[in-house]
Amino acid sequence: ITKTKILNHIYTVFVIVISFVIFDAVNISEAFSYIKAMVGFSSLPFVSTEFLYYLKEYSVVIILALIGSTPLLKTVLDKLSELRFIKPVLYVFEPVVLITLLVLVTSYLIDGSFNPFLYFRF
Repeated sequence: ITKTKILNHIYTVFVIVISFVIFDAVNISEAFSYIKAMVGFSSLPFVSTEFLYYLKEYSVVIILALIGSTPLLKTVLDKLSELRFIKPVLYVFEPVVLITLLVLVTSYLIDGSFNPFLYFRF
């Protein structure tokens, strides 16, 4: 992976996050307040009791997201699919895993507190 590719990914994530903040804010001063707080220029502590609670509560999800956001899983599956006796197992296993992930993601969405969709305000 070249440095340019990594910088492009960082730039894209940065622009998307800032765009979400600007789109969600009621006015531009609120948007700047959110952005200042996101980069550490606020009176809020970086590590709080709530932060530690959510870190503990969602640690498995965070670890799975970190693994899923890298090409590691795809590389392992590609290597496994080269084995003749594993290929049929992967054909059955892949849809089962995807359906399980869909159910888990849906249950997390349903389990969350009331949070209306962003576009309902317009």
